[in-house]
Amino acid sequence: MVFRLATGKETDTSTEHSKPSKHTTNIMKKKILLALIAIAGLFSTTAVADNSLPINFEQLPIAAQNFIKKHFKAADVATILKDKELLSVSYDVIMEDGTTVEFDKKGNWNDVDGKHKAIPTAIVPAAILQYVQKNYPKQYIVQLERNSNGRYEVELNNDLSLKFNSKFRLVSVDH
Repeated sequence: MVFRLATGKETDTSTEHSKPSKHTTNIMKKKILLALIAIAGLFSTTAVADNSLPINFEQLPIAAQNFIKKHFKAADVATILKDKELLSVSYDVIMEDGTTVEFDKKGNWNDVDGKHKAIPTAIVPAAILQYVQKNYPKQYIVQLERNSNGRYEVELNNDLSLKFNSKFRLVSVDH
């Protein structure tokens, strides 16, 4: 059956279906292939994202080894994990008493968590330590986190969280 459209063109509405052109088929194949590649990439990323491997103390960066030797006893190290993520490497040192220290790929510490026990005060910047001792004399620091932007977060044994800017000035208190 043929109809005349308002534009003056005729169109055929017979039951025969036209086949897609080779160009259309190639475009569809490319889209499907790209979708499959994207899905495969997501699965491989999640598989690689959580890749923790146990290592020896000597395999830590020198700066991390020195930090542990200075502030803890190397003999008290229970486990060391090298965490390889998609674009970064970090190290988690777990002590016999449960204390954990996280280092970046160069061996700079990012986080010291005493798991509700006091962390060594020599790790804490002097201005932060003085603030805590003056304002919370009955409390002690159980966790210290240093962000890449130079900010610090301190957790006290009463679960109070203090955040300091890069100049060691208090910016917030969370209960």
